[in-house]
Amino acid sequence: MTFIGHRAKKAPDRFNNEGTRYVYFTSSRSSLVELAAWMGNNPMKGDPFQGATSHEIHVGGQALNYTDIMLEKTD
Repeated sequence: MTFIGHRAKKAPDRFNNEGTRYVYFTSSRSSLVELAAWMGNNPMKGDPFQGATSHEIHVGGQALNYTDIMLEKTD
């Protein structure tokens, strides 16, 4: 809560992604998904990917071994 004078005003929710549509690409080599999950455990922050659908494709070979991740939210 942010207090202004004698009235309380609720601070805006930074990650209220209700009604927001997006597609985000990352990979298992990045820690971004884990960071967002950690943020989701903090009631002051919230998980920016909450409600997103995750699609994963494993990429492997002799020199490569990782997972491409697409996060999408369409509603």
